[in-house]
Amino acid sequence: MDLRRTSLVIAFLLGGSMQVWGGFSGVPPTCASGSFNSYTQQTSCTVGILSLYNFELYTLDASNNRTAATTGLLNTITVDPVWSAGTGVMTMIIGGFTGLGVGPTETAGWLIRFTVDPPPVVAGEDVGFDPPFGPVYGHQSYCPEGLFNTAGLCSSGTAPSASFNIGNPAFLSFTPALAILDTLTSIRLNPNLDTAAGFDGVVFTVSTTPEPASWMLMPAALAIAGWSKRRRR
Repeated sequence: MDLRRTSLVIAFLLGGSMQVWGGFSGVPPTCASGSFNSYTQQTSCTVGILSLYNFELYTLDASNNRTAATTGLLNTITVDPVWSAGTGVMTMIIGGFTGLGVGPTETAGWLIRFTVDPPPVVAGEDVGFDPPFGPVYGHQSYCPEGLFNTAGLCSSGTAPSASFNIGNPAFLSFTPALAILDTLTSIRLNPNLDTAAGFDGVVFTVSTTPEPASWMLMPAALAIAGWSKRRRR
């Protein structure tokens, strides 16, 4: 086997790894800092080796009934995902809420949805406010290995959740790790004791770990390269 054939075999194996990871054809655009509106209008985008999609934004009334966000709100809220290749961590800030704070006798609520589709699999997530003031509360539900439907129900049956508030982020550990992470995050500003409330943004920190199938292909590719080298000698 000559060097050219060896390269083709390795490329084939690595290409198979990407098929295991990605699961879709075509090349989605790179996720860039932009308005929430721009994220709702694209099928998916990639940040590092993750795919992001299903971006939805709603307002919540006092009874948790949700209403689709207006174009003005969609253009006010921003999405800024950043990938760290060295740690396999994506940090995404959904911000622009600074001017949407409430006074002492008011209340407000929002619901944010987005989906993370690896490679690699998702091992955990942290959620918190940056920075909040006054009584600000958040609650995230996630659908393990499935998607939420239009009624907010998880296709896999169960939807574990975690709450967070000022100074107390939520720490979620997925055991076993997830091949897909679909999230619904509700945010509430509930002033009391004549206290105003607000925040700038919500910080989502998604930690990943390689899929076993991805690692299994790498030694095979290296072994073929070494065998070819010995044969040429």
